[in-house]
Amino acid sequence: MSEDGKQKISESLSQNSTAGRQDNTHWCCNINPGTEALTRTRQTTYAVQRHSRTKCGYSDCGLFGWSSCTKWCDNYWTELQYGVETYLAYQDRICPAANLVCCAGYITVINHCFTYAEVMNNKDILEIIVAMGIPINPTMG
Repeated sequence: MSEDGKQKISESLSQNSTAGRQDNTHWCCNINPGTEALTRTRQTTYAVQRHSRTKCGYSDCGLFGWSSCTKWCDNYWTELQYGVETYLAYQDRICPAANLVCCAGYITVINHCFTYAEVMNNKDILEIIVAMGIPINPTMG
């Protein structure tokens, strides 16, 4: 195979090498990146019970009912009030790219994670790639 063909295959494999990292299925982090606490805010709505007392007429009172007394009425209603609440949210930190490795049971070949069975079933293809001079850099997870 020509050098140009080898270069195209190598570039194709390298371009696809980051596509699997979007999945996270077979990639693990060899360090614990930790968790960070983030301060977040949110709008809140809550109901407040209100009360008022108003004059609503007069009633007879006093000796023999000859006087008049103010009659009071109680009114109740609910008002919505709005506020802003601050709270903590915990988020896992992203693993640095330098610390991404294949999980246990997988082998890294050309920046992809494969099961042992996949590697063994495709041994002839991998041998062709190595024969073309493309390094496969196998590492075990």
